Amino acid sequence: MTARLQPRLLLGFLAALTALPASGDTGQVVWAELTTVAYVSTLRQPAPRLGLGASFSQPLGSARPLAPWSIQAGLRAALPSTSAPLPLELYVRPQLRAELGWWEPAVGLELGVSGLTGLMASRTSALDFHNLVQGLISPFYLAFTIAPLRLRLGTFRASVLELSLGSTLWPLGAAGRLQLDLLSAGVAL
Repeated sequence: MTARLQPRLLLGFLAALTALPASGDTGQVVWAELTTVAYVSTLRQPAPRLGLGASFSQPLGSARPLAPWSIQAGLRAALPSTSAPLPLELYVRPQLRAELGWWEPAVGLELGVSGLTGLMASRTSALDFHNLVQGLISPFYLAFTIAPLRLRLGTFRASVLELSLGSTLWPLGAAGRLQLDLLSAGVAL
């Protein structure tokens, strides 16, 4: 009897969470995130940088076809290093969201400017080569984002393991960009 009761309790708990009132929910969400960012280029694979971020998202409309679309803008920061003396990122991210009860996955593009594009000099290559590669890397980037594990619990939002894959711009592909948001938490206004 206990084995049959546990799934029912879990389903009841999840149903209660999704039924929480969202009075005054405008769709606007304030987010905080713990993230890792890494830039990879020819012969360079630096360790990912751990950072914190804050952002604000706003739906583009309440009626179809704009209802599932939102725009998010934010700021990320990491600790300074010799390769990134100003480790800040500013970004804007249009997203397409699917609201499936308490599950709210999202995909989108992210366009930003980053102070994390500095690459560490390699001990095995000449400094001239490092300077040449670094000179090609633009601080502007474009990335594809996916948030498959985003949950909506009343006015609270939570997301784990959001992935962003992209490239620096001008020239496109001079450095690849990998970002993994380990944990994001948000509150609807």
